[in-house]
Amino acid sequence: KNSDAAQSKAVRSIKADVHIALSGTPVENRLTEYWSIMEFANAGYLGSIKSFKEEYANPIQNLGDADCAERFKRITSPMMMRRLKTDKSIISDLPDKIEQDEFAMLTTQQAALYKKVLDESMKVIEGFDETDSKQLFKRQGIVLQMMMALKQICNHPAQYLKDGKSEPALSGKTEMLLDLVDSIVENREKVLIFTQFREMGFLLQKFIEDRIGIQPMFLHGGCSIKQRKEMVDRFQQNKYSDRIFILSLKAAGTGLNLTA
Repeated sequence: KNSDAAQSKAVRSIKADVHIALSGTPVENRLTEYWSIMEFANAGYLGSIKSFKEEYANPIQNLGDADCAERFKRITSPMMMRRLKTDKSIISDLPDKIEQDEFAMLTTQQAALYKKVLDESMKVIEGFDETDSKQLFKRQGIVLQMMMALKQICNHPAQYLKDGKSEPALSGKTEMLLDLVDSIVENREKVLIFTQFREMGFLLQKFIEDRIGIQPMFLHGGCSIKQRKEMVDRFQQNKYSDRIFILSLKAAGTGLNLTA
């Protein structure tokens, strides 16, 4: 989707008689992502990236030009086969998607650690000279490090501290997750648990095994293709077992069909 990325350039250089692009979400952040995909699938159809921005991207994104959006839809629709999940004539038994946010409170220890890391990071961040490009670059790096650390603390203090103190009760989010897992297992249902962090996946394996007596599977970047296939098959085919599947976002974010 990023036309300037080395990966995109490499893909566009592939010699083939037919190019087909498959995407769940052709446009996530900006309309030029669509141009990048189309430049692979049907090179030149939407013109240069410069002309595309001037003719379509800027008027649609920045000005909300409905006529331009309709024109864009007309010229691209012949090149697309699109399936909507709401179209019952295509898939009659697909249940409606229900999203429900659950908010977890930090424990006292989590909150104290969160505030300490935040305060210490802000002192460093505010000490940089924003007019100095080199210092500004370092400042951005510190901000990203701080955000990553705060995410880890919210997951579980042990993920950030690496101190071996991995009791579930030290994290409000972990306790809430385990309560959800309890109810799902009691109802004889299956569950996918995604995590951004491999280390947190291993902690979750331990927490859930201690809680219900069964170690869940965990698919992450260190798994071989054979292990990956075995875990997917177990989750899909074992109706009354292998109910809990932990997945790394990076390793399992695409290419899996976990309908069970």
